[in-house]
Amino acid sequence: MLEFNLNSKIGRSEYFISKVFTVLATLFVFMTGYVLKGNLIIKELLFCLAALYFVVAVIILSVQRLNDLKWNRWLVLLLFIPTANFILVVLLLFARGKNKLEDIN
Repeated sequence: MLEFNLNSKIGRSEYFISKVFTVLATLFVFMTGYVLKGNLIIKELLFCLAALYFVVAVIILSVQRLNDLKWNRWLVLLLFIPTANFILVVLLLFARGKNKLEDIN
C-alpha cells in the first residue's frame, strides 16, 4: 500500500487509508513489544524500528500528497513544528487535488 516513491502522487482517500494503516501497523508493533517476554534490548529495538517506520512513512505520504496538490515539498518540514503539523495534516486530508486531466495537457 505504501509506495516509497517521492515523485508519485496520492489522493485524499489513499492518503487517509495509508495514514490509518501506518498508525495501526505501528500500534500493533508497540503492543506486540509490550506483550513479549524477554530481553529489554529487543523490545527497545522493536520500538525504535516501529517509530522510525512511522516517521518515514508519514514524511513520504505527506510529500506524495503535496505533489498531488502541486504545493512545495518543503512544506513537509512543518510536520516537525507542533501546531503547524496539525494544520498541515488537516489541509492534506481535506484539500482537493489537482485535476488529473491538467497533467496530461
